[in-house]
Amino acid sequence: RLELREDTIESLFCLYLMKQLHPSNCLGIRSFADAQGCLDLHKVAHNYTM
Repeated sequence: RLELREDTIESLFCLYLMKQLHPSNCLGIRSFADAQGCLDLHKVAHNYTM
């Protein structure tokens, strides 16, 4: 039986979004990460914009 914890799902989702970063969505992903408190995703998206 596979058991997924909420923090595991959140981490996997953030990793997925990091891999989807593109000039057309980086500001939206950064904003989403900020609103959701996903610090690692926010940092990666912010650095992508620079």
